[in-house]
Amino acid sequence: MKLINNAGWLIILLLLNVRLLNAQWSKISLGTTNDLYDLNFTTHGQGYIAGQGTTIFKTKDSGVSWIKIAPGFSNNLRGILFKDTGTGFTFGENGNIYKTNNSAKTWNLKFSFIGSYLYNAAFYDSAIVAVGQRGLIASSRNTGEKWVTDTVATKRSFYSVVFASGKFWAVGDSGAIYSRTLQRNKWINISYPTNIRLNNIQSLNDSVLIITGGMADTTSVGKFFNIVLFSEDSGKNWEQATIAEAKQINSAWHFNVDEGYLVGTTGLIVKSLNKGTINGRQSTNTSNSINDIVFLNGKSGFCAGDGGLLLKTKNTGGFGTDVKSVFTNNYYQLYPNPILQGDDFIVELSNEVESLQITDMQGRLIYNNNYMVNNKLTFSGYNAGVYNVSAILISGKISTSRLFVF
Repeated sequence: MKLINNAGWLIILLLLNVRLLNAQWSKISLGTTNDLYDLNFTTHGQGYIAGQGTTIFKTKDSGVSWIKIAPGFSNNLRGILFKDTGTGFTFGENGNIYKTNNSAKTWNLKFSFIGSYLYNAAFYDSAIVAVGQRGLIASSRNTGEKWVTDTVATKRSFYSVVFASGKFWAVGDSGAIYSRTLQRNKWINISYPTNIRLNNIQSLNDSVLIITGGMADTTSVGKFFNIVLFSEDSGKNWEQATIAEAKQINSAWHFNVDEGYLVGTTGLIVKSLNKGTINGRQSTNTSNSINDIVFLNGKSGFCAGDGGLLLKTKNTGGFGTDVKSVFTNNYYQLYPNPILQGDDFIVELSNEVESLQITDMQGRLIYNNNYMVNNKLTFSGYNAGVYNVSAILISGKISTSRLFVF
């Protein structure tokens, strides 16, 4: 254990910020100022971006270089989805769905719904579902050759859809969560009790679903409501995390329930850990709204946003530069969290704490102090991993949080 004074800690924070600022997101110039809404990557390094004014960009080398596609039609696009390297779809204004069978060389109109928008789509085998404005949901059972409108008993808009646990799941306005099986075109309402708009849903496997949402407070300028929902039992039960972020969350990408990335208005990218209880802002150097985020592997990722914004990271954006990322309860504070391997972290304890223990995820005891002389402890030298920090109170109660070291 190493103890340092307050001045020493401030120096460490400044050095940490310098390291983090060099590990954030960089801009890629696409030569457009049109708003970009959706990113989609297939295998073999092929990827697409779709946006305002029939904007489509394509990469064949995992985002190293991008070329602009001239699709031969005119439509304000909101979504793009490729089933494989050849077969893909665009979704947008007037409910238009265009399909290509030759890697975006030519496109054919397959569906339209005048006066509405389609925003997002998902597929399973030959089944495809597209969701959009005022309850519009279109589906196909033959890889997008023929489309029908599904039966949905709501006029709430849907913004995102996935396939998981044998069902399609759609989310949207005022906590809207609807699902349907592959066999039926009728959607079941299982909405969550919130007025917040749900903007994104992601499936990690057949049982884990994560929903993120955000919206402006219409009664207070500059205030936003944000929410993250986790289900680890195929949508039967939901655990809520409320993100205290003064910007609107538009979309998200999660590697697992304990590590995700939230993006939103005014250049927002947040690294979110421990089911949304620990959050750190990342440096983007932009005030443009970010609309989508995708990771190709464990480190390389892209964000698309307004004004032709495209951001790239090679190391998951580093860590949150906001050193005020603090776990706080009535008994102790743990900060900063997460940290880089070898960096320091501090635990400040209340007088109700009798002892402190730190264990790794295998239960091995890393630190134990049964006689608390100091109420502020500084630790260093921890290897990469996840650690449980437990304060044992005089009353016998135990309060535990997780420390993330990368």
